[in-house]
Amino acid sequence: MKKICALLLSLIFLLALPVSAEKVKFKDKKYDFGKYSKIQLMGIADVQIDKTDFEFDSSAESKVKMHLLSAFNKKDISVEDKTGEGVITPKLGFDVKIYVFGNDKIWHDAWVETVNTTKNIQVDEDRNGRKYTKTISIPVTEYVNHPAGYYYTARVDLEFNVKDLRTDKLVYSVRDTRARGGESDTSGMLGRICGDFVSDITH
Repeated sequence: MKKICALLLSLIFLLALPVSAEKVKFKDKKYDFGKYSKIQLMGIADVQIDKTDFEFDSSAESKVKMHLLSAFNKKDISVEDKTGEGVITPKLGFDVKIYVFGNDKIWHDAWVETVNTTKNIQVDEDRNGRKYTKTISIPVTEYVNHPAGYYYTARVDLEFNVKDLRTDKLVYSVRDTRARGGESDTSGMLGRICGDFVSDITH
């Protein structure tokens, strides 16, 4: 029974890949993403779909906005809120859709893992009246107790759409999906997603 439980748990961990990433992108090759000092944030839409055993981050919108502001600031570009009629707008504007932001959790019972390793030790021996040191390898079996608990997978799935505000033409779109098994913190992935997006439209 223990072997079956361990096998099932191993299968769950394999299915919950430690790290995964997928990106679908459109970029207008003819459009000049030249220098600019301002960009307009048209809006952030939270379109997450409810899912069993998934914990949504209730502060997803504010975290996404904070990381975007930081990424644009590093490029010396200010982000403006959506402007009203009659106000001169920047050259570019973008919106964000949040599809997934939070973490999966899979419950697992306590289990014992058998780990077979080899331990190297040094021994002193005499041979023909001379002492010397010899290294030998000894097989060692260890048992690691894993307590019951949740296995977390942090997930972030965002879409960015950029328009030329003078023509209302879509010039860039990317959907970036990333996951990291064994943790519930999304901040690292979010920072990389926002940084990659900003870098791609500021050169």
